[in-house]
Amino acid sequence: MDIHERMEDAEDRLEGWIKNAVEEAQREVFGEEKRIDDGDLQTINEVDEALKKRGDDGLWGSVHYRIYTEENDEGDEIVSIDTFGVPMIPPDVDVEMEKDRRETYNDILSDYGVAVSQKVEEQFEEWRSERREQA
Repeated sequence: MDIHERMEDAEDRLEGWIKNAVEEAQREVFGEEKRIDDGDLQTINEVDEALKKRGDDGLWGSVHYRIYTEENDEGDEIVSIDTFGVPMIPPDVDVEMEKDRRETYNDILSDYGVAVSQKVEEQFEEWRSERREQA
């Protein structure tokens, strides 16, 4: 499989990796040992909707991924991934909440965003490792 085919294969798999990562991160951050109650989660979802209405990606869509090619130390072209963005509630969002609640929500959302990114990157590294073994 040449570099372009590998890149296309990774891009085709990215949506599935994200879906798996989101599900795992939601279970970890908002599941059994959750740090906020359902009312807090509802407020976070209201913030997400308010951000979308004003044209932003919303909270849940704020982590982005980029698959690209680069050269490794041996000069071989390889497929890599970058993740960037963390869900954060901006101070000017049109949803009422106290400053300390916003900080608590942002801490939890940051943990969630990091967990999703790490899980996507782990799946990507597994895929890349499998491709190396096949080469």
